Amino acid sequence: MLFVKSPFYNINRIVLLLLGIWPYQKNKFVYIQRLFSMGILISFIVCQLLLLFTEKYSVDLFLNILSQAFPPMIYLVKYNAFCINSKAVKLLLEGIEHNWTTLNDKELQIVKQYANTSRLYMITFTSFGTLLLCTFTLMQFLPVISDIIIPLNISRPRRFYVRLEFFINEEKYFYVIAFYTILSLTVGAATVVSTGASLLTFGHHSCAMFKIACHRMEHAMDKYKLLYIAKRKDIQNEIVNAVDIHRKAVEYADILVSPFMMSYLGLIIIGVISLSLNLFRLFQAFLYTHNMEEALISIFLIGAHFLYMFWANYGSQVMTDHFDDIFTAAYDIPWYAAPIRIQKLVMFLLQRGTKAFVLQIGGIFIGSLEGFATLLSTSLSYFTVIYATR
Repeated sequence: MLFVKSPFYNINRIVLLLLGIWPYQKNKFVYIQRLFSMGILISFIVCQLLLLFTEKYSVDLFLNILSQAFPPMIYLVKYNAFCINSKAVKLLLEGIEHNWTTLNDKELQIVKQYANTSRLYMITFTSFGTLLLCTFTLMQFLPVISDIIIPLNISRPRRFYVRLEFFINEEKYFYVIAFYTILSLTVGAATVVSTGASLLTFGHHSCAMFKIACHRMEHAMDKYKLLYIAKRKDIQNEIVNAVDIHRKAVEYADILVSPFMMSYLGLIIIGVISLSLNLFRLFQAFLYTHNMEEALISIFLIGAHFLYMFWANYGSQVMTDHFDDIFTAAYDIPWYAAPIRIQKLVMFLLQRGTKAFVLQIGGIFIGSLEGFATLLSTSLSYFTVIYATR
């Protein structure tokens, strides 16, 4: 798998290796990595939910704890998705490798162009995640830093922005709990960024294959248009090749969706509930408690939900648009000037275009920009219900 060590895919590979979910890891150490990562993510959720049993129950406490516990559930679902579907991830990577070794130079440039776009997304997501982690770390240790820079007669009060229950003295073990919290958030952020960017990379590769199919279709009759000397067999072969690579791109996209179906459904449900709860938390922080630190954390979480939902649906929309492009290309070529047999072949392809290609999740949700709007609308509706009942 030398191609994944190229600058286009290397960042994804390194992060997935560190998390233990790179599908080509075969040593025994990978089980230790997975046990560590899973243990961190699960314990982080459990330690938050324990507060429901150790503190005096109230609706505000219940909603506040859930608003913090649901985002780590997203981390856990994403991590398990790559662990369980490692064979599917391997197939997707092998599909990329096969195309890198079989396409001609001009078509390979198209693949590299899309791979470079995926790389830029990975860098952007990593930078955003790092910024959030650094901001949270600074906020967590701000009283300690302030005591060092501008000391007072007494130490400034220290608090945790993510509340956890360890059944120990929080003041005495402040640094231990803070380190654990930051480590958990780091593992979670790395999981979301690496798995999300990898899926986006696979989607972009599928788009590249659709683009190559369009390129082949657009140039299928070049000789015929210019010199009128193209052989019928040559034109037919070019069109068949375009249709074949288009079919392979559709199969590749299906591998990207089918094995991860249950994970996608879980992410949709958890994501909508989590966004609704954090919208309510932000609303409370602004209007009732006037806690700007809580509001800032809520804004970060809402922004992360918003960006993740947008890019996931935008990637699906781009794949759908690229699928449709080949039918536009087939319609634009002078197929009417070709022999009857070739005209029938093109007409068959155009008829296939009447059936829309969409990334459908469980028959209830379609990944698209319209789907993104639906998720936001649903989240706002649930937020309204929570506020009205509160």
